Amino acid sequence: MPLPPASGTVIGILIDAAHDLALLDDQVMRLREIDARLDVELRRLEAERPRHRPPVPPGGPPGGGMGGPRAGGPDKAAMARVLAMQTESLRVALRDALAVFSETQRPRAVELLSQHDIDVEAVLATPPPSEALPPRN
Repeated sequence: MPLPPASGTVIGILIDAAHDLALLDDQVMRLREIDARLDVELRRLEAERPRHRPPVPPGGPPGGGMGGPRAGGPDKAAMARVLAMQTESLRVALRDALAVFSETQRPRAVELLSQHDIDVEAVLATPPPSEALPPRN
């Protein structure tokens, strides 16, 4: 199994393989910019990811019971929203990264990502988050 990229993002895989992909310095610089944007966005979204709710006070919350508020679990709607935004950030970064490559470099880059279990076609085909996602709390 291949090692994770030095930068920690999927774009880092491409940067790490600059020599194998025969990238020019300008291409590497553009990939690093995309990688840095993705890293900042994923860190921001990770900070927004809901954690466990505080425990219920003794005696339970008012209105608790069947269907009432529960404690200890993350807010599933908020988790879904953050996951959708992370997926969208990855989709945009991959789209931008692939635009950096020449027509002859692009197939090799896609192949390299597939060796890291990244299905580029599936990621790019993922629709942007819909307006139907739960709003931020």
